Order: sequence, then structure tokens, then C-alpha cells
Amino acid sequence: MLAASHAVGRNAIIDEEVASFLGDILLAGYPNLLVNRYGFSVEGLDGVGIIEAVAKRRGYLLKGGVPDLEKAALMLLQDYRTGALGRISLETPKSRNIMLAEQALIKAREQTSNITSPYE
Repeated sequence: MLAASHAVGRNAIIDEEVASFLGDILLAGYPNLLVNRYGFSVEGLDGVGIIEAVAKRRGYLLKGGVPDLEKAALMLLQDYRTGALGRISLETPKSRNIMLAEQALIKAREQTSNITSPYE
């Protein structure tokens, strides 16, 4: 989320992965903003599919008609960061609670796996 918001420098991230993550979040919470901005259907797409659709819609193609995912990822991130997509919140109270619960579960599993058996 920090990378999508540009709070982490470009040298520390892979833009395509961040854009894919952002695409998944946008699909889950703001699919209408994607449709309004780019004019394509989001049916059956995932984060990577969003990047591919942006590339095709904007004409970001390499030789042979292959989508330029790097350029499309940068466009999606720029549109998010500048507000061109609309008002978007990457974290909600509900998503924060889910994340905290997942972290607690991971920590509990780690603690359980660190307990050794007296029979070993």
C-alpha cells in the first residue's frame, strides 16, 4: 500500500507487482472507477489482467502487439497517485482488522512451531 501511494521509492519496488496489487484492490472495492477511467469491462480480470487491459486500451504495445506491461503499470500507478481514478482508500477499518487477524494467526503458528517436543 505504501508503494502504491509512492511512500516507498521506485528503486525499492517492482512497479508491475505494485500495480498488480493495486489492481486487485481496485477490482475488489472500486471496479466502477476502472470502468469509468479506462472504458473496459472488468469481468473476469485480476490485477495483472487490469494492467494488460490498460495497455491494450491506451495502445501501449510492443512489437507483435504484445502489451507493454511496464508502461501500463506506471500509468495505472500514476492515475491512482494523481487522483485521476477518483477518491480511493486502500485501507479500511474492515481490511485493517482482517490484516491484524492474519498477522496474529501467523504469529501464533510461529510460536507453536517453536515449541519442541521433549521426545526429540
